[in-house]
Amino acid sequence: MTMTDNEQPNIWIPASFIEPVEPIILSDGSSLYSGNSYCNIMGYRPLQLDVRIPASVANPPLILWIHGGAWMMGDRRYLPETFSANQIFNEIISRGIAVATIDYRHSKEAPFPAQINDAKAALRYLRKFQSVFGFDGDRIAIMGESAGAHIATMVALTHNSPAFVTRDGVVEGSHEIAACVDWYGATDLTEKPRLKASPEEVEKWGDKLPNWYVNGPDYYAFMGHSDDLEFKKSLSPLFNVGPGIPPIYILHGDKDQVVNIEHSNKFAQALHESGADYQYEVVPGANHIWMGVSADEIKSILNKSIDFLERRLNS
Repeated sequence: MTMTDNEQPNIWIPASFIEPVEPIILSDGSSLYSGNSYCNIMGYRPLQLDVRIPASVANPPLILWIHGGAWMMGDRRYLPETFSANQIFNEIISRGIAVATIDYRHSKEAPFPAQINDAKAALRYLRKFQSVFGFDGDRIAIMGESAGAHIATMVALTHNSPAFVTRDGVVEGSHEIAACVDWYGATDLTEKPRLKASPEEVEKWGDKLPNWYVNGPDYYAFMGHSDDLEFKKSLSPLFNVGPGIPPIYILHGDKDQVVNIEHSNKFAQALHESGADYQYEVVPGANHIWMGVSADEIKSILNKSIDFLERRLNS
């Protein structure tokens, strides 16, 4: 027996996303929608995002924050240890801008390009429910640190491309963003990562070293494609620079021992040669996650980053 076009198979199909939760009101009057399941993919944990809306601001723009963690760890709710709890989110809210923060699949759950697919699914969800949350879906910027900066920048560079888009979660919606901030993100994934044991370390320490350090974080992210140079280029911001990209602000410490500053040097040069709207700032003395600089300097970095996004969101 064959089905007609109007018939449906008699099976249960789970929801690919769940409508927003009810908000709670925080002490500053802002509304927090915590734990919204933006994408449910069979076989994986539900992917969730939080949205926080400032008080007494009608239809504000929104900044989407993406956490780091070598693509294999991290949580939407927690910032690098050099920041106080919720510091980035609180500062964004204080400007009258909404903020969203997302979880995505880690590389040992799903290799590339799952993380970029997930970030784009989050954008589709946010725009579908913009009126429920109460922000302006036509004014969204994105920022991230480390692995999160890589994801954010790839979203920025490929927002007009059908690449890295799946039918998971909300199917339809724009991936366009107004601007991007990249904090010390990897831009050339053809390069050997710094977080990888040397042959001398492996010989000396053997099985005392964790597997992720022996193999390097990209081993899991590129599972099945470790020798595919073109695949690695397709996932590298450096090789995705082209026309029509939004303004980008790059900040990188010159003492970074995790992501070599050459990643940002080469990326800035490529943006310059393309005629893109970009800014690049080297932070003297700063290691990864802004270690090595003072709390006041970190606050200044944060404020300048939000200033950059705010100008573009309000222009």
